[in-house]
Amino acid sequence: MGFLFGARLLVNRCPVAASQRNEEGNLPIHVASQKGHLEVVRELLIYWFDPMDFLNEKGQNILHVAAESGQMKLVEELLGNRDLEALINEKDYDGNTPLHLAAMYGRSEIVHALVRDKRVDTRIVNNEKLKPSGVVVKLLQGGRFEAPKSDGMNKLIDTKHEDDAARGVWNKSQKAEVRKMREVLTVLVEADDKTEFDIKLLFDLLRTTLTTEELNRGVGNLLVVAVLVAGVTFAGAITVPGSGSDFNSGSSKNLMRAYIFFDMLAMNFSLIAAIILGRISLGRASYVTSCMEMATFLNFYSLLCMGIAYTFILAITVQERNGFFTTIITFQACLFFTQLVCSYRLMVSTANSILSFVQANLFKLMAGMKRRSDVRTSLMGTK
Repeated sequence: MGFLFGARLLVNRCPVAASQRNEEGNLPIHVASQKGHLEVVRELLIYWFDPMDFLNEKGQNILHVAAESGQMKLVEELLGNRDLEALINEKDYDGNTPLHLAAMYGRSEIVHALVRDKRVDTRIVNNEKLKPSGVVVKLLQGGRFEAPKSDGMNKLIDTKHEDDAARGVWNKSQKAEVRKMREVLTVLVEADDKTEFDIKLLFDLLRTTLTTEELNRGVGNLLVVAVLVAGVTFAGAITVPGSGSDFNSGSSKNLMRAYIFFDMLAMNFSLIAAIILGRISLGRASYVTSCMEMATFLNFYSLLCMGIAYTFILAITVQERNGFFTTIITFQACLFFTQLVCSYRLMVSTANSILSFVQANLFKLMAGMKRRSDVRTSLMGTK
């Protein structure tokens, strides 16, 4: 395969050989395109003046085949050939353009090259009324799709075969293929009109997945943190630090109330995190990644509250020593500010998660209220 001189000699001696189809309905130029034999494709193009003359039994031209098979160099060659512009947005018998096929088979580099070309229309729909981005969304939601192999062919990936996979946890091979599909979706979303997408759906589909080993290790680490924080805050409530200080003064009482409040918050955050992690360990959590993120956020805020509680009890202990009190509190405030800076991205992530949740459910709530209002109005009208 790919022997240019032999292909040239065969076509010159027997031109009809160039139009012979194999058992799969592919012409020689389709086979060369599938394998990425650029020089052979160039040679065979000499014998066809109309690029629409060489379609396989699926109605696919050579750009379809090259995009589906992941032949990047050939795709770039075909895009650069002005005589082959008719191939760029051409549909096969299923209504798929080359961009549809590249997206369908997880060819992220080719998808990126196609969407960069201004001649490529990313809004064309196939026979199922799906744009390329819609095809990827459907495949990721369904959990079954064709993933590329190194030989240019494809294998079926079933991401919903195992119980763990159905909960959002894949093995390593499945995770690699899902990651490729998500890369494709990211490129297509950037090229499309983002207002057409469901924000919450995209957030769920593009969310990082975990292997079973990563899940078990992550749950164990987070559970240790949650239990330690719960134990420390419980002990802090039973045996109040700074017991030798005078709590009769107003300032001491206020500081003690603040300490108990943040100690209580830290303990409850950690207990909720421990319960969520326990559900994951028992296999009761439907959305593992979401639960892991929630447990991480809760652990973070429990540690933050525990640090604030420590600051208040420290203030109670040293408040009678004015100079030392000022120094300690200033130093602790600087450390607390450093903690906030280091945790900025996590806090932003929490805010984005809450915002996405509110946006996704607010419209549902408003739609439900409108439906109830319409039903009530119609019932009143019938009376």
